[in-house]
Amino acid sequence: MFCSFSVKNFILIDELEIEFNKGLCVITGETGAGKSILLDAILFCLGYKTSNNIIKRGKDYAVVNIIFSLNAEIKNFLIQNFIEPEELLLVKCLQKAEGRKNFFINNQVVTKALMQQLATYLFELHGQNNNISLLEANTQRDILDSYGNLLDFRAELSKCYQTWQDTRKDIAEITLKQNSIEQEIDYLSFTTEELTKLNIQIGEEEKLANIRKDLQNKDKDLQLIKDILEQINNPEINTSINRAEKLLARQGDNERFEAIVTSLEEAYNNLEEARQELSNLLDSFNYEEYNLEETEERLFLIKAISRKYNVPADELGVFLDKSLEQLGILKNKIANSNELKAQEVLLQKKYYELASDLSAKRLIAAKHLEESLHQELKQLKMAKAIFGIEITAKKEPTAGGNDDIVFKASTNPGTAAEAINKIASGGELSRFMLALKTSLFDKMVKPSIIFDEIDVGIGGEVADKVGERLKKLSSVTQVIVITHQPQVAGKADLHIKIEKTQLEKETKITVKALNLDERQEELARMISGKTITEASLKAAKELLHCHPVDKPRDDNKEKL
Repeated sequence: MFCSFSVKNFILIDELEIEFNKGLCVITGETGAGKSILLDAILFCLGYKTSNNIIKRGKDYAVVNIIFSLNAEIKNFLIQNFIEPEELLLVKCLQKAEGRKNFFINNQVVTKALMQQLATYLFELHGQNNNISLLEANTQRDILDSYGNLLDFRAELSKCYQTWQDTRKDIAEITLKQNSIEQEIDYLSFTTEELTKLNIQIGEEEKLANIRKDLQNKDKDLQLIKDILEQINNPEINTSINRAEKLLARQGDNERFEAIVTSLEEAYNNLEEARQELSNLLDSFNYEEYNLEETEERLFLIKAISRKYNVPADELGVFLDKSLEQLGILKNKIANSNELKAQEVLLQKKYYELASDLSAKRLIAAKHLEESLHQELKQLKMAKAIFGIEITAKKEPTAGGNDDIVFKASTNPGTAAEAINKIASGGELSRFMLALKTSLFDKMVKPSIIFDEIDVGIGGEVADKVGERLKKLSSVTQVIVITHQPQVAGKADLHIKIEKTQLEKETKITVKALNLDERQEELARMISGKTITEASLKAAKELLHCHPVDKPRDDNKEKL
């Protein structure tokens, strides 16, 4: 609800502050006193269109601050829009002389659009030239569903609709991408098959490169072994050693040749040992696990695959795992397509069944609401007014159902009913809104409702009935009323008076919360005009006696 309201340099206002209470707050003043300026200031602050010339003459800027109390819905809105909730909500609009407007929520700069969105959570305005919120198509639907206790049923329908639409979206995505998905499946199938078959291991490329280097060196060693064997296997070597040994043997036991004989024997044995070692080494070369040709073929294949997929050889295993995972996902998408289509058919059927049930329930609720509203309109001196709720099928299904809902009315006998927002008289329209609100009472209630001159063209008993309904409504929400009717003002919990003062060089507007004596005087003025009589004072006292309220604080007045 509105807690306080401050204005500076706005049209005819220098500076003022108003504090609001719960319940019914009335704003009164003579015609032309400037009551509409307060509404303009509220609309200005919350981002709605107002007069271009709002800065007081001779000033550089205009600023309006409004403080609201919070509820859970408003807190959620703030959090969703990344604004930190505080104990109270402060909204502000500052306009400078160059024409630029700046909007603030809790001292955080916001857009005009966001401020307007916030306003829909804060209050409703119904008046001569403004009807905010209640006349919107979605709001009319919400009114009917709230009246018929259909909000939970509609929530179930909305959930079904969202699931249905999500399923349709998934099917459309798969259908649109089916060719590319199938191509991707073919590519991944070939890739995974190729990599699985190759089974390239981590470190294999480096290992093969080292083996290749060793094998290339061993080819040279092999040729060397063969050449050496060819030389030491020469029969002439053995023959020469044998001849030398025989010549020395003929010398008998000649000590001078013993060492030479021993050396020749060792030479023969060493030569035989060398032959054996070279033969063994040659045999080992023939039974090697790798050969150069096969090694080079495998190594070149690994390098080619690495280049093909632009993946380092040691990461090909990870690449294979990811490819297998993606292949599984795509295959599941294709497999799920038929399942999704079957599910979509069931969801569509369920949606239309729920929507049909909701439409039937809305027709019943609409009839009861029409009857209730007719009774209220009779009490508000609009017995000949016609009110009806037109429900027609939408061209396309929505989360809110399959119905277009339009509130229609006619205030003049013989004229066809048309959309309620086309009713010419703002006062009549406001009374329609009051009748609706009274019928709903504790449903569809915003934290605050403002009625601007709801009582135009009425008086006496009808004005008293309007006041009673406003008072009843104020028990569940804050109601602010700009009124000319003493019967309405007499029922207020807070009475604010606006006065316009003509000075030598300028016109000033002052605002004051009235105490009990001041209220009696103001009500008397409203009854008899500028000349207050004993009779009007007595009548005012009777109005106040019927609806006593606490004395307001005297410090709640204009700051000069």
